[in-house]
Amino acid sequence: VLQKFASMGIIDAPGLKQEDECDLSEKERREIDVFVKKLEEKNYFEILGVSPEADTEEIKDASIMLIRRFHPDRFFRRKLGPYKRKLEHIVTRLQAISETLANPESRKIYAEQFGAPRKSTHAVRVEYEAVREEKEEKKKEQAVPEKDTAGRPHRKKPGVELIRERIKKARRLFEEAAQKEKNGDISGAILDLQLALAYDPFCREYQEALSRLKELHERKTGSWENFYQEALSLIAQGETEKAEKVLLRCITQKPSSPDPYRDLASLLLEKGKEDKALEIAKIATNEFEDNLELRMMLVSIYERMLQYDRALAEMKKILKFLVKEGRIDGKIVQSFVR
Repeated sequence: VLQKFASMGIIDAPGLKQEDECDLSEKERREIDVFVKKLEEKNYFEILGVSPEADTEEIKDASIMLIRRFHPDRFFRRKLGPYKRKLEHIVTRLQAISETLANPESRKIYAEQFGAPRKSTHAVRVEYEAVREEKEEKKKEQAVPEKDTAGRPHRKKPGVELIRERIKKARRLFEEAAQKEKNGDISGAILDLQLALAYDPFCREYQEALSRLKELHERKTGSWENFYQEALSLIAQGETEKAEKVLLRCITQKPSSPDPYRDLASLLLEKGKEDKALEIAKIATNEFEDNLELRMMLVSIYERMLQYDRALAEMKKILKFLVKEGRIDGKIVQSFVR
């Protein structure tokens, strides 16, 4: 805790290792700060300094130049202090931007949202009229003719007949669900019953059968412990993508242990998904308010995202909890906060 406060510059701790010493010039610091701010305010094309029509080679060249410019290795054997985290953040973001724009599909989606030039009002109106005319033509093609092939006029089915047809479809789906249950296909039976209730939503027989099958399905799939053990096995095998999905299913079961939340957040951080890891950590700290390990993880995520104010606020909560538990002197905490 003291090391955290010392690194933030809140206290002076001569006995601790000082990590805020920095021998960068004022020009270099200002350049790094300006680019960090640019990452938050500009879109990907403006950050790289290229147009939305730039090809893949231009994108790669621009990103490589910026990564070389702000890579921490460029300042080898120099004390970077708090600017080390900023440089690492810049490099991580530039790599993510390069991957997004190098992929044609993700680049198309991003360009449509942020990089594509705006259309004029006249162009938008012309496009709207063309789409409207196309829809009207499709409606005319799909319209039911007034007479059938024999020349007889079509007769609309009365409401009673439609209701009877819906009830028949629901009954047929219910029978199919019963057959699937006998064959052991519980998921398919649940799906058929849900469709049956869509046709006949007030049938209590269908509702009771659906509730019974859902309970049976939950017992067969197992509790959060089974999901967690499966995720640990996948992580040991190096299949992190599958492990992430299984851990997400695990936390939907409201586990009574903080371990699934912690492992999922760590897995997301390893993949560079800080935003998702932050969401998981917040959920975990709400579920387990007194768990210091989760709260310290939340602090480290805030620091990694350069959100120092929130990291400091979370650190104060930890210190208050330590005072409440009698693990640290309250006077010391007051002097740190002051």
